[in-house]
Amino acid sequence: MHPRLRLDLGWVDLFFVASAGLVAGGRQRRAERVAALFDPRDWAIATLSARSGFDLYLGALRLPPGSEVLVSGITIPHMVQILEAHGLRPVPFELDPATLAPAVGELERFATSRTRAILFAHLFGQRAELGSVATLARSRGWLLWEDAAQAYAGDPWRGEPETDLALFSFGLIKTATAVQGGIVCVRDPEVRARMREAHASQPAQGRLAFLGRSAKAALLLALSEPRAFRLLARVCARSGLDLDALLHRATRGFPGPDYLLRLRKRPSAPLLALLERRLRRPQTSMAGPRRAWGEELLAELGPHSAVVGRRARERHHWVLAVTTAEPALLVRALRSIGFDATDRSSLVAVHDAVGARSEASRRWLQRLVYVPLARGAGPAERAALVRILRADVTPRRDRVK
Repeated sequence: MHPRLRLDLGWVDLFFVASAGLVAGGRQRRAERVAALFDPRDWAIATLSARSGFDLYLGALRLPPGSEVLVSGITIPHMVQILEAHGLRPVPFELDPATLAPAVGELERFATSRTRAILFAHLFGQRAELGSVATLARSRGWLLWEDAAQAYAGDPWRGEPETDLALFSFGLIKTATAVQGGIVCVRDPEVRARMREAHASQPAQGRLAFLGRSAKAALLLALSEPRAFRLLARVCARSGLDLDALLHRATRGFPGPDYLLRLRKRPSAPLLALLERRLRRPQTSMAGPRRAWGEELLAELGPHSAVVGRRARERHHWVLAVTTAEPALLVRALRSIGFDATDRSSLVAVHDAVGARSEASRRWLQRLVYVPLARGAGPAERAALVRILRADVTPRRDRVK
């Protein structure tokens, strides 16, 4: 069974964590090295997570309560909740599922005199074209924020050149993972200075807490081996456990209602040591081979397939998402040939403060299936995968256009 989850780190990285957990020190110096390594413009701040960086930024920015932020209609719940915790109102806009950019006219349609910023999320490893968005933001005096947590690929890209804020994640299931961690790039020097001052006053993450997360990463890495994962799937099936729910819980970064308290911490020295290691060794990431596999599969499926983001400006295939009329049936078919596909997602269709919802985004989100990027699949397995996807993931008006 080819598992849906393959952590982008190796056993050597985890052995490094074990040693760093005992001897790593100089937390502040490490944080400065990571920031300088990631962005030599002095725009970067290393944080516990991308969400931590976003929370820190909003606290330093001090937008007036009730300010509106145009938000990608599909994102993770915490981003919306963090906005609301700072007294801001999220206003969702629809995405074009083929390009994953804002649908034509969406930003203008929802803009009001209270609009202060755009929060755009690059989804599934694809990078959307935001040139026109940046132009609109500058003409209206809005800030442009990019959530690039799913779009980092180990290359020099740091978001749209005109962006005011770019958030990058190195969490457990992200590209070049450091088990945890984030980096936030901020254009405004005054806001950066306030962020650094506030960050310095936060408590540091405990060394043991990070080592505990690393131990969980080691377990997940072991289970991502196809034979081990097949055994896990069988055990879950025989015992009545929900494998989807189990993996979802195991990979959540900040579960529970007190997530704000837990993300308002500085990263520990061992975390920063691993993050620096991953940034200095981009060649050890699976980003390049994964992208190549995804592009080959996309070519075999054809230009009109219902692969989400197939016409994005850049495709890096953090995950391969497709839309289908019957997600459960497609998941079952793919699992029958050894690909552990899933229709479970941590993404949501955004509700705004008065209950309006991004309905078109909700509809195609409900039809998503995530297909494992199984680079180790043999020719026969790959051919079977393509046959099933070609038969099911064909373009229709109610799917990706």
